[in-house]
Amino acid sequence: MRQERQLARLRAEVDRGRVLERAKGVLIERLGCTQGQADDHLADLAKRAGLPLLEIAADISGGTPVESADVSGGTPVESPASSLRLQRAESAAALAADGTALADALFANVLAHAGAVAAMFWVLEPDGVLHLAGQHGLHPVEAARWRCLPPDMPTVGRLVLADRQPRWLSDGLASDGLAAGVLAPAAARWPGGARAVLPLTHRRTVLGVLEVCWPSRRAEFSTAERAQLVAVAELCAHALAPAEKAVAGVPPWLTGLLDALVDNVILTRAVRADDGTVVDFVVEHAGRGAAAVLGRRELVGRTLLQLHPLISGDGGLFTRMRDVLATGSPYRADTLVMPTLVHGHVTGPVIDIRVAPLADGVAIAVRRHGEPELAAEALRLTGTGGWEDNLLTGRTTWTAQTFDLLDTLDPVSLRELAAQVEPLDQAGIDRFLNVLTTGNRPASVEFTLPTDDGDARRLRAVARPVTDAAGSVVAIRGAVRGLAEPDLAAFALSAAHDQLTDAERQVDRQQRLAVRLQQAIIAPAPPPIELSGLQVVVRYRPAGNQYRVGGDWYDALRLPAGQVLLGVGDMVGHGIDVVTGMITMRNALRGLAMTGASPAHLLGWLNETARTLPEPVWGTAICACYDPATATLRWARAGHLPPLLVRDGVAEFLPLPDGIMFGATDEPGYTDVDTVLRQGDVLVLFTDGLVERRGENLDDGLDRLLTAAHHLDDDLDRYSNRLLDNIEPNSFDDTCLVVVRVES
Repeated sequence: MRQERQLARLRAEVDRGRVLERAKGVLIERLGCTQGQADDHLADLAKRAGLPLLEIAADISGGTPVESADVSGGTPVESPASSLRLQRAESAAALAADGTALADALFANVLAHAGAVAAMFWVLEPDGVLHLAGQHGLHPVEAARWRCLPPDMPTVGRLVLADRQPRWLSDGLASDGLAAGVLAPAAARWPGGARAVLPLTHRRTVLGVLEVCWPSRRAEFSTAERAQLVAVAELCAHALAPAEKAVAGVPPWLTGLLDALVDNVILTRAVRADDGTVVDFVVEHAGRGAAAVLGRRELVGRTLLQLHPLISGDGGLFTRMRDVLATGSPYRADTLVMPTLVHGHVTGPVIDIRVAPLADGVAIAVRRHGEPELAAEALRLTGTGGWEDNLLTGRTTWTAQTFDLLDTLDPVSLRELAAQVEPLDQAGIDRFLNVLTTGNRPASVEFTLPTDDGDARRLRAVARPVTDAAGSVVAIRGAVRGLAEPDLAAFALSAAHDQLTDAERQVDRQQRLAVRLQQAIIAPAPPPIELSGLQVVVRYRPAGNQYRVGGDWYDALRLPAGQVLLGVGDMVGHGIDVVTGMITMRNALRGLAMTGASPAHLLGWLNETARTLPEPVWGTAICACYDPATATLRWARAGHLPPLLVRDGVAEFLPLPDGIMFGATDEPGYTDVDTVLRQGDVLVLFTDGLVERRGENLDDGLDRLLTAAHHLDDDLDRYSNRLLDNIEPNSFDDTCLVVVRVES
């Protein structure tokens, strides 16, 4: 007898395993999920239906639970006919053209057999409104009345959304535990009628609510009935979750609209515990500027508490976000610190933030605090004005500082301004205009502008063209700042030392210190460098006038991952402040490059650094990263002249991506460009001192460099020195040069 019982138990164990495996196979086929996901889904269904795992498995697979009290601990339960009905309903639902057809299919195949008289389901919209997506059994007038349920309307569906658990109301709205004043569709039509209200959940995201009505009170819902209705809700959720709803239940058109209007927008989805409590928010979408504002490289796919764990404190941002999701009331803060622990100290950016509910998550808009004010102050302190000439409308717009610099009450176009410069500068500014409008590339120029009092002021302008989708220039945007007259500055600083005032002696000491600092950081002609399959030669040649020491710099550095960082840059201005700014920027770039970020990201961070220094700085740069494994050069530019590539004896400049000089704006728009290099290719990075000559068009200098560059030399040192021969003697500008040859 004992052996018979043991044999029966072993057979039951085998049968039990078969039932579970069949059920998981059905789920894998229907949902397109993995075996592990099917295990989790099966356990979740059993928990929500209040059924033993074996019974729910039998119901799904169409089999019979194990008929042994010794194994299951319960009475035998045969497979209900509801399994076949659900399969028919699923087939009909797949063919349903809209929500009404889906409701009709479910009612005809499943709910009518359960004695129900009506069924309806609502979809949760991003603004929190429940929209009636389909129904069967309601009068058309009644359906119209319940078409939209606002967030503050007290309905049974709202209660189900709040705790994400079904409500089984055998006595309808008179059931125990249901507060007075709660509303439900057709309550007057079937007073006291039983109801089942279930959340429509897809991949742990609540899409809406299903409500099923019976004409009168009924006995408690059995476990089998509950399982059947949970399966119906699963079927509805699966049908209502189209593949394009990928971001927290938000359709792609809304994501695109938000990105077009707000660069720094973040869309999140709530992460919940088994009891429905919000324990985190996962980032499902981030605008292009959000990562830079929050000081993080990657946001999508990570949770907010992973990114900023310190926001979880009592009353912190995480608490505010949960409140927004629960109440539907937006939250805003104009000065909020995103705390981050760095080397034992709490730090982080100060931001302005807006949080609003969106589907089963929140939308967040962020920006650095006081950015407009900082930008205006930086322009004022550097004596810089901005302008835009709209070539389509003919309208010219100036910033306040531009009026002071150009000493006029009314804005004039760039061409009108060009007619006012002194005759000696006329040819230079005409070439400046031609490069912008015809050449369709950035340019710079220095010119002298007479004033009404008979005096004159020396100015430097930088500008870039703005193009439409067809590549036609539709506007010119630029900046202008005042310059000291070079001859006067040189005269004052070269006077006899015993005739200098204390102030002049201080200037002299500062200039000499600037020269020593620059020479300590930027060596004039170090020997060639071998870096990961590259031979690199770097050169620095100071300006012909020692009192105009500038901020030109170069860099060539092997990164920890085996890649090579290459770069050149040129700070705006001359003197000790510019040299110290150059050192700060170069060291910042070296440190940031260790993160492995792309050149465009590095320039973006460099731009932020330049704008947040106590003494803001401006500059141009080329930042490049060479990967020897793929022979790919990924590079980006910040208002700098293009790199030059010599291949098979032909020299040409690489096409320029967008990117304004760093320090000028909070939205520079840097982009990465990939250039695949070959063995024997020579790449030349340089600053504008290599090609600029007074009174000469910049294009002439670039053409002269192309002519010199295509005559390659086996000795890269000698080749680099020959390129430097293009520099004008007694030049007022420094020059940096980086020459790279691919060896393998």
